[in-house]
Amino acid sequence: MLTPDFLRKDGALEKVVEAKPDVFNHNLETVPALYLAVRPGARYFHSLRLLQRVKELDRQMFTKSGIMVGLGETREQVLQVMDDMRSADITDSATLPVVGAEEGGVSYLVRSEPAATDMLNAFVAGQPLPVQ
Repeated sequence: MLTPDFLRKDGALEKVVEAKPDVFNHNLETVPALYLAVRPGARYFHSLRLLQRVKELDRQMFTKSGIMVGLGETREQVLQVMDDMRSADITDSATLPVVGAEEGGVSYLVRSEPAATDMLNAFVAGQPLPVQ
């Protein structure tokens, strides 16, 4: 289930977790440095905390998140997000290139590196999508 950040929606997260979806997904979308430009009105650490809270409510819940690459982030920033996801005990993650990422200078796709999966120490249920 793809979820919003539930800002100012007291009790909504708990109701979703109680419903026991097969997968709880909340995308971080981008690195913290680009958050205000990419997700105005949202906050990176609120979204990260939301995912942590899911695991506090249900330790067995399969959690998933993802970010887009090609928006101006650095490889190091992406790796930091992956580390944040690991710290939040996120089960699966994905990095997806945005349209035109090649022209934007993306020379990496962290998701394709074995270190990314090792960093999460998790089963990965997905695959990168080709950029058209």
